[in-house]
This record gives sequence, C-alpha cells and structure tokens, in this order.
Amino acid sequence: MNSVRRLVRKYEDFLKFSVVGAANTLVDFAVYTVLYLLGVPFRVAQVFSYAAGTLNSYILNKSWTFKAAAQGSAVGISDSGDASDRPVGAERKRSSSGRARRDWAQAARFLTVNLITLGVSIVLLGLIKERLGVNALIAKALVTVVTTLLNFVGSKLWVFRSGSPSGLKEGLVGRSGHSPD
Repeated sequence: MNSVRRLVRKYEDFLKFSVVGAANTLVDFAVYTVLYLLGVPFRVAQVFSYAAGTLNSYILNKSWTFKAAAQGSAVGISDSGDASDRPVGAERKRSSSGRARRDWAQAARFLTVNLITLGVSIVLLGLIKERLGVNALIAKALVTVVTTLLNFVGSKLWVFRSGSPSGLKEGLVGRSGHSPD
C-alpha cells in the first residue's frame, strides 16, 4: 500500500493533469464535432474547439493540478528584507502587485505553450487528414495524444513551474526529489 501511495505522490501532477485533460478533451471534442458537423472547415473548428478546451484547462490546472506550485510562486515575500521602515500596508500592496505580475506572466506562458500546441495540432491535423486521408474525427483523436504530451511538458516545466527561475530542475526531478524512472 505504501508503494502505491509513493507512486501516486510521485506522479500526482501528471495524474491530475490527465483528469483535467480528459475534461478538456471532452470540451474540445464536443465543440470540434459540432462545428465540423455544421460545415465549419476543420482547421477553423480546431481553433475554436482548442480555445474552449484551453480556457477550461487554464482554470482547472491553475486551481487544482499545479495548485501547490502556483501558491508557492505567489507567496508575497518581499525581496527587500525588513518591512519595519515602510508605512503600514505597503508590504501588502507590494505583495499583491508582485503576485499580479506573476499571475500575468504565468498567463502569458500558458498562452504561449497553448499557441505552440495549437500550431502543432493544426499542422498534424492537416497532414493526417489531407496527406493520409484519415477521417477528420479520427485524425483529431490521434493529434490529441501528441498535443497532450506536449502541453503537459510545457505546463509542468514552464507555465506552472515551482521555485527555480527555469522550473526545469523541479519539473524533471518532481516533488520527491528523485528523478523519474
């Protein structure tokens, strides 16, 4: 039982990301299917469906999947040291403005990762559908597998990174401090 707990703890972020991903995929596929069946070109349908899934993804991943990393980065600790020489309330104002800047930076990273992933998905969708002649809905399923992995890596290592400036050490090593096997 302890080994199962350790395994779950080790891969907790990925497991949570997968649950959120399933919800995102449902949103994405539902919007894509409706738009495609209404005659919207598949690339346009992909843009709108991906945007709907992305909005769902940001909300759920920020509030649940990577919550600890987001909270750790949003702690309003001043880098200037002692607050005794500042007026009352200055530390709180400084702390909340720093948190707001970090939130905007995180949102910009999230948007960047998702725009890259969207671009990859559109290219792959076109190649699989047009070059290989695969049905648009099946092509969408195949592309979703690739883009899910790409999105997880970008989210874990860059968007919702914890602590370090690059986020890479914690992202690759994980919470337990051991490299994944």
